[in-house]
Amino acid sequence: RGFTGDVSDPRQPRVVGGLPAESPISILHPLSDGLLLGVGRDRDERLGDQGARLSLIDISQPSGPRLLATHDLGGPWWFAGAESEAQEFSYFREERLLVLDVSKNESVLIDGRYVPRYTLVVLRVDPAAGKLEQIAEVEVPDGVVRTLRIGDVLYAIRPGRIDARELDE
Repeated sequence: RGFTGDVSDPRQPRVVGGLPAESPISILHPLSDGLLLGVGRDRDERLGDQGARLSLIDISQPSGPRLLATHDLGGPWWFAGAESEAQEFSYFREERLLVLDVSKNESVLIDGRYVPRYTLVVLRVDPAAGKLEQIAEVEVPDGVVRTLRIGDVLYAIRPGRIDARELDE
């Protein structure tokens, strides 16, 4: 379980609050002042691993962080690259858009071989309403290394290939 701290006096840091996560969080990403995205696993005591989970956490009051929203990314054994790599997601602050790559526990036949299914998941982040809303999912055959936005175009970059998709599609 995570916590918040006060480091205003660097020689005497102290714990001031606990993160209100329902499930384990592997990594925290700052989205803006006072707002964190937690990426981790949805675990059920009886059923085990239920897949990747996002948690939107308000830390504007460090002594009382609040869980604003959660969003489950698929089913059991689906993984978000951002669970272990900070570069595996993109957040476009002005549009409040979050883009993550997700590998699914499924395979597809491509060029005579079975490869994992990968998708880019696009979510709208609405801290005021306490929401993470999935607005798109785009299948990408070989996974994505990075995403980049230029204007209204989202680029999915992977070895030997770059795909472009209009954000309004």
